[in-house]
This record gives sequence, structure tokens and C-alpha cells, in this order.
Amino acid sequence: FYELKDGEEPDPAVMAVAPDEEVEATVARKAKVRRKGHKVIVRLRITTGEPVSAKLIVTRGKKRLGVSKPKLLKAGKRTVVARLGRKATRGRASLTLRLSDQAGNRMVVKRSVRIPR
Repeated sequence: FYELKDGEEPDPAVMAVAPDEEVEATVARKAKVRRKGHKVIVRLRITTGEPVSAKLIVTRGKKRLGVSKPKLLKAGKRTVVARLGRKATRGRASLTLRLSDQAGNRMVVKRSVRIPR
């Protein structure tokens, strides 16, 4: 064990760097749902501090109503969009947002949403 003397600073080359262990992102509490003719569009806002890959899945029970394409998002405020088809009737649906960063860390966020008529 080495003790630093007065005025001496630690060598940054031997300092241990903490590994990146989590995805640096926050997700909005509510998703925005909009109906355009027969199609339903679901939008969810994300704020990230690092580039992340995002995929949004919309389900009702075990039935998958829609999926967004996996997207690489830059750091900052971003929106993930999933388009639902004609089979998306009104009622409750579940959103699952899967995020992963370049270090391989993963994060899953679940939200509930109401699809209008």
C-alpha cells in the first residue's frame, strides 16, 4: 500500500475505471397514441445519455399488435414509433421497450396504453 505525499497526485494510468453497467436512459411515463384511418401510431419519448438500440413492441395478452424496427438512436431526446395494423381494435395494450447500449447492457421498460376507436 502506497501513501501519497503532500502535493503528489495519483497517476491516472493506474487508476481503475468503473465499468459501464447500465443503460443511461429515461423513458416518458405515457406514450402517445394516434389513429389515422385504419392505422394506429404509438410514440414513446426517450432521453438517452449514450447511443442506444431501441425496439418497441405493442401487445395485448399474448397477441403482438405491432413492432418498431430496431433502431440505433443517438444521445439526446428521441422518439420510438410503432405502427399498428387494422387488427388493433380499441382497448388496453401493453408496450415493451427494449434498450441496449454498445457495452451490451440491456434495459426493459413496460408501459400500458389505451388505443382509441
